[in-house]
Amino acid sequence: MNKKLIIHIGAHKTGSTAIQNLLYEDKTFFEEKFNIFYPIEGLTDINKMFTGQHFIPWFYLGDNFKKLIENFDIFREIFLKSIKKDYPYLLFSSENFILFKEEHIANFLNELKEFVNDILIICYVRNQIQSSIALYQTNVIVYRIKDQFPQWFDNSKEMFDYYSIVKRWENAGCKVIVRPFDRKWLKDGDVIPDFLNVLSTITEQEIKPPPEYSRKNLELMRLYQVLLQKW
Repeated sequence: MNKKLIIHIGAHKTGSTAIQNLLYEDKTFFEEKFNIFYPIEGLTDINKMFTGQHFIPWFYLGDNFKKLIENFDIFREIFLKSIKKDYPYLLFSSENFILFKEEHIANFLNELKEFVNDILIICYVRNQIQSSIALYQTNVIVYRIKDQFPQWFDNSKEMFDYYSIVKRWENAGCKVIVRPFDRKWLKDGDVIPDFLNVLSTITEQEIKPPPEYSRKNLELMRLYQVLLQKW
């Protein structure tokens, strides 16, 4: 089977969690109607907030990330099983993919080449001042970091170098679709219809959200997840 792998890599604070929540909650809908497989096995076992495959980039980012996963071998097997699924479109989503350097991308793609024929990257970008402040606030509120913003940003600034992030994937032979996270440019002023429109272009089929789709419900789910994390 000619299989395409679609990887949504964020970036941070560009509506990634809303996209992941939709794909997670309506996994069966996307599989049955559009032949898009979004693996969710084990996600909430790692963290109650996870609806994206954050553990997959961790496999390649080194021991400091691997130790975040209990039962590493089990989740490794989940990943390998997911890429062998008999669907024409396989979809991963995690902002942690933007942390990949050239060697991480090379190792990742080398492992996938036996199972997929084509790899496409979707990356949303946002004004870096806005996104860095928003991500810092999330880290303070949810993860209770103690660093002041200048120190935190100095350690995190590579995450906002969108040009270098995109070029690394392009140089590895991947097609990268870059979208602006800005209401005046997003389809219907919302990242969800915009993301589904990108998927429509890739898969050459009209992809619409499920009939019961509600952005408000997704936001409530996100709030619930934040409360779970705090408790």
